[in-house]
Amino acid sequence: MKVSKILVSQPRPAVIEKSPFFEFSEKNNLNVDYKPLIKVVGVSLKEFRAQRTEILDHTTMIFSSRTTIDSFFRICEEARITVPETMKYICNTEAVALYLQKYIVYRKRKIFFADGQFDVVRRSIQPSEIWQNPCNSHRAQAFAGLESETNGNGLMVANRGLHEYEILRDGRNTLAVTLLRAVGEIGDWGVFPTPLGQKKGTWTLEYSMIPYTTDNRAEGYREGYTFSYPAVLAVGTPKHEGAMPATADYVRFNNEYIRMSAFKKAEYSNNVILRLFNIESKTVTLTIDVSPVFQAARLTNLGEEKIADVEIKNGQITLDVPAKKIVTIELV
Repeated sequence: MKVSKILVSQPRPAVIEKSPFFEFSEKNNLNVDYKPLIKVVGVSLKEFRAQRTEILDHTTMIFSSRTTIDSFFRICEEARITVPETMKYICNTEAVALYLQKYIVYRKRKIFFADGQFDVVRRSIQPSEIWQNPCNSHRAQAFAGLESETNGNGLMVANRGLHEYEILRDGRNTLAVTLLRAVGEIGDWGVFPTPLGQKKGTWTLEYSMIPYTTDNRAEGYREGYTFSYPAVLAVGTPKHEGAMPATADYVRFNNEYIRMSAFKKAEYSNNVILRLFNIESKTVTLTIDVSPVFQAARLTNLGEEKIADVEIKNGQITLDVPAKKIVTIELV
């Protein structure tokens, strides 16, 4: 008897290509129907009360499936029971533990952060309820990290070229950094082959783990930026005489919340462009020591168009940098 059609007693998978029956059916030219034959339904509040069980008499719950989690919190809501934060939960699989986050926030609450373009972005560790994608990865320019909401202590991972990270919903708030993306296919909602994406060979990866406390968070940021973007200034000239010293500081400032993103020749002149940004959520007053070779200064926009003149007084520029703002200074 030739088999041509198979009935599988489970719901149709959301991504059919990932079903264990897909490759088998394709290889043998079979038709596969997915039909659930059973339905698990939680007990009603009346049925639960008939068992004479008091939920608040227990300190720990063991969940074996998502359905039991839904039923437990539904009964608590209908019975107007407030589940205490001290309640402990044990789940038999990682998938069930991740699903539990639909109803509770882990007691060791954390937030995560990463630097972006001209900023350090802080996000809640819990994605939006409408986010259904199993992957919740983000991009970091220089570093990413986790920080406790209770005491402000944290750990960041600074990188050189490793720009993807994710906080795993594994019950432990694991910070995962992508070291090498070499896959045969991509996509959460389908299969998209990448035959040239294997990246075979030897790779050298550089990253640094930087712990910090709430008192030296800004110093941690500074260390992260320094590791990822070490300052390098190279100027080539023919041999010649000159009045300038062999070593000198063109600009100098010391502020834990102000970062420099550019120090370069201006696009349309021989002047110098200094670009800074404020990662703090409040206005910061900044004092910059400038070399005597600069006779004037002016604020410009990102296109290096003049906005206003800036006074150089006693070899210093003083200005207020608003929260989360970029400031571009042209030195003449």
